[in-house]
Amino acid sequence: MDVDRNRFTESQPLEYSQGYLLERAVQSSINSIVIIDALVSGRPLVYANAAFYRTTGYHPTEVLGKSLHFLQGFDSDPAAVNSIIHALEHHQELKTSILNYRKDGTSYWNEVHISPVLDATNKVTHFIGVLLDISDKRAIEEQLIYNQTHDPLTGCLNRSHLEERVTHDLVLAKRQRQMLALYYIDLDKFKAINDAFGINCGDNLLKQVASRIRELLDPGDTLARVNADEFVLLVPEVDDADEGHRIAQRLQSVFAQPFQLGEYSITVTASIGIAAYEPQHKVNVLPAAESLIQHADMAMYQAKLAGRNTVHWFSQQISSQLSEKLLLRQQLHDALTQEQLELYYQPILCSDKQSVCALECLLRWHHPERGMVSPAEFIPLAEESGQIVPIGNWVLEQACRDIMTINKGREIPLSVAVNISAVQFTQITFLQTVRDIMARTGIDPECLELEITESVLMADEDRAIDTIHTLDSMGVRVSLDDFGTGYSSLAYLRFLPVHKIKIDRSFVREIAHNKRDNAILSGIVSMAHKLNLIVVAEGVEDEIQAQLLRESNCDLLQGFLYAKPQPLARLVLN
Repeated sequence: MDVDRNRFTESQPLEYSQGYLLERAVQSSINSIVIIDALVSGRPLVYANAAFYRTTGYHPTEVLGKSLHFLQGFDSDPAAVNSIIHALEHHQELKTSILNYRKDGTSYWNEVHISPVLDATNKVTHFIGVLLDISDKRAIEEQLIYNQTHDPLTGCLNRSHLEERVTHDLVLAKRQRQMLALYYIDLDKFKAINDAFGINCGDNLLKQVASRIRELLDPGDTLARVNADEFVLLVPEVDDADEGHRIAQRLQSVFAQPFQLGEYSITVTASIGIAAYEPQHKVNVLPAAESLIQHADMAMYQAKLAGRNTVHWFSQQISSQLSEKLLLRQQLHDALTQEQLELYYQPILCSDKQSVCALECLLRWHHPERGMVSPAEFIPLAEESGQIVPIGNWVLEQACRDIMTINKGREIPLSVAVNISAVQFTQITFLQTVRDIMARTGIDPECLELEITESVLMADEDRAIDTIHTLDSMGVRVSLDDFGTGYSSLAYLRFLPVHKIKIDRSFVREIAHNKRDNAILSGIVSMAHKLNLIVVAEGVEDEIQAQLLRESNCDLLQGFLYAKPQPLARLVLN
């Protein structure tokens, strides 16, 4: 193909022919198209279409006769540049991506396609280049990559990428025989701030905390957000333990000044745990990144136990005390998604008819290694870590679905009592969660009963009372569990819209042998009836206890005498 360079200018269009149509089609393309002379040294441009000039901002007089390299800048990938040079020198096809620059200095990404053009003798005379502007596509790809490695709220690294960075820096620390320190930072009582001022204020606080910590960073330091209100700072070059302590003090200074959240000025503290790699002590031992992070987490937890707003270094003593607890907490996080949790049901009987009239829902954890884990062990752990909220929501929804199954075809429907923790009950979204679950499952509100303890009321009495009133207006009944064990139970009964109280098993246990317990129990039943409350006695284990409770006019009985908690598949109802 013998191409006359002078014909490829806008001022000299081809005559109206197939060639003219071809040029007009090229001129109308939205992609940049250029023709390069393969026979002239430097391989100059002999043609560029209108899209090329629009994209680059150059004029034809500034382009024609020049090498395509004028589009490249200092940070254009050398490998991509060399691949283009190689393709032109060896008359090869090429597809590559490269960062180019417009006339005004702004950068943009091109996907470059170069193809040689042969004449009738199979000699390469020119190259056709098509340059696609892929800046938007590249920006999306880079954002996706960024999102995979960074926390979108604070811009810090996320946990998965943190572990890669820790692994990398540990190798360098060992090679350079340099101490490395990792700081686990947890905001104290962050949940209370979220609950009081809303999630937006909480997010704003996290962004401000991250920004303040970044101001302390040296080149090479890494800041990551690993949980809701937990950050990790990785410092790869620390001289000694004294410097490590000074870094922790600087971190604490971040919280010395209040944070401005809209119209509110909030004072926040943090608990900090420190774990370090010290090659002078363990030259041949290189800990796993996950272990180092876990050790710092353990130390932070110890700082929490010490009263918060303090700093603790990791030690083997801390490890022996907390490793099992932390491991169980991590395993509990996976228990829900791995279907290790199951609901058991214990029948509640009418004392006069001796027939089942209700069920209590009880949570069980089938641990893959430890077997059945006691609720007394994992429920407090779930409350402490905040995991009780998603777990509690799952329990509530599954219990509603189960009771729909149980009541299908029953002439007189049963109700199910679900225990609600103080942490779950005080969530801002709790009422809406209950509404949503009822709507999804279609359960009759009269078949749902929520059991709360006095601790719910002690957390925020006014708000708790308002929540109970709202539940009552929704038709959902609320009962007061473990009645008699708190200091204020009697006072609460004066104004709480509860419909039932459950006498704690500690009173039932000794009623056959302790006249005082018997008298107290009889008094509770009598008082509750005068307040139009139903009374449930739990922990009934023998017939003597049951008889005394019936004589005291206790309404409902629950305990091993009648049935142990059973999974739904093995539940027997009369």
